[in-house]
Amino acid sequence: MSVEQHRNGRPALLDVSGLVKEFPVGRGLFGTGGVVHAVQGVSFSLSAGETLAVVGESGCGKSTLARCVLRLLVPTAGTITFEGIDITNAPPRQLRPLRRDAAMVFQDPFGSLNPRLRVASIVGEPLREARFGSKKEIEARVWELFTQVGLNPEHFSRFPHEFSGGQRQRIGIARALALHPKLLVCDEPVSALDVSAQAQILNLLADLRDQLDLSYLFITHNLDIVRRFCDRVLVMYLGRVMEISTVAELFAAPRHPYTAALLAATPIPNPRLTRARKRAPLTGDPASPLSPPPGCPFHPRCPRAQQRCHDEVPALTPDDGSHRFACHFPLEVATA
Repeated sequence: MSVEQHRNGRPALLDVSGLVKEFPVGRGLFGTGGVVHAVQGVSFSLSAGETLAVVGESGCGKSTLARCVLRLLVPTAGTITFEGIDITNAPPRQLRPLRRDAAMVFQDPFGSLNPRLRVASIVGEPLREARFGSKKEIEARVWELFTQVGLNPEHFSRFPHEFSGGQRQRIGIARALALHPKLLVCDEPVSALDVSAQAQILNLLADLRDQLDLSYLFITHNLDIVRRFCDRVLVMYLGRVMEISTVAELFAAPRHPYTAALLAATPIPNPRLTRARKRAPLTGDPASPLSPPPGCPFHPRCPRAQQRCHDEVPALTPDDGSHRFACHFPLEVATA
């Protein structure tokens, strides 16, 4: 029984081990084909009632990881276990329980809603697919869901374009909650909203987590949201896990240079603190997932890189505590 699997004293809801997802690329007009290495050997566990953030730059594999977890994509290698059941290669019929117990909240609240359907029909669609009950029972459940996410049930007959961005995201959340899931995978759920709507949606998600005992896999690039909303955080770079830790430990003492660079780039609302803090030097752009560099994927941009970083992929430190990192030359922990 690993420390990570039972971090909050509860059994693991989701366990991902050595997950790999590759996309073959055909020959283009000027290309020779190849393979996109989107996710490379990612492992983590998520306990019941826990919120795990997955952070990193665009293109690091966060969304691909989320879709593999829900089996919207079939992994190339590795295993995905949900509530003790291996779903890695399960056929569609065996995935039906997962479709009830795990759902997704998408980044674009408008693009994820069918513009031709009224919102009552959109929210009720999972219930009809699952044969939840009679028409009246489905209507009653949709009414309950609207109330639960802070929408006026009298707006059943409206179309998505008649709602604000924040309201549309509430509709998406209501649809995700329809079948009483245990896990919500949230893929940048507030990045398309203004600041006021972001705060409202995050407060709603926090309330729902407490009321319904939900677990969240929370994909985001906003570290300020991670600090306020999440329990643990997994840092990805070019498809690999760089660091995984509790939020408090990660923000207090990052061990991977990439994590330190991300934290240093996070805006601080105090100009004096912004000028005073040390910035980790980070130059260049991430390599292409079509041709990742040998060894540590971060070494071409890392100020601490040495020859070993070029030659050898660093493994995550042993799972003997709450803070793990994949670095040959990690940052030191400051002592008082």
